[in-house]
Amino acid sequence: MITPRASLQSVLEGRADVAPLDSYFHALLKRHEPETAGRLRVVARTQPTANPMLVASQEIDPRIVRRLGEAFEEARQDPALQTHLEALCLLGFARVPDPERYRILGEWDREAIAAGYLMPC
Repeated sequence: MITPRASLQSVLEGRADVAPLDSYFHALLKRHEPETAGRLRVVARTQPTANPMLVASQEIDPRIVRRLGEAFEEARQDPALQTHLEALCLLGFARVPDPERYRILGEWDREAIAAGYLMPC
């Protein structure tokens, strides 16, 4: 399976010279595995993008989806959840994200496919 952890492991084991890691994964790594993060070197950066969206299947009752969205939004205001949000390197959630913030991801996908990268190695 292709995951940030698997990509990272391929570099740490010497099976790859470089691997893509998104900044969110890297932030989590620095927070929870500083020794591992210390073994890495950032060689390039892309422009910042929005974090992945949390989505639900169309079969899920819309009331449940609405309540989950409300709960995620409210999490930022709940003092009992602050340590969890900090551990996850999250400031909060946006219920209706701006689609324009995700446009670049589609462009990068099309560029990769055009260059022959149908799937990460």
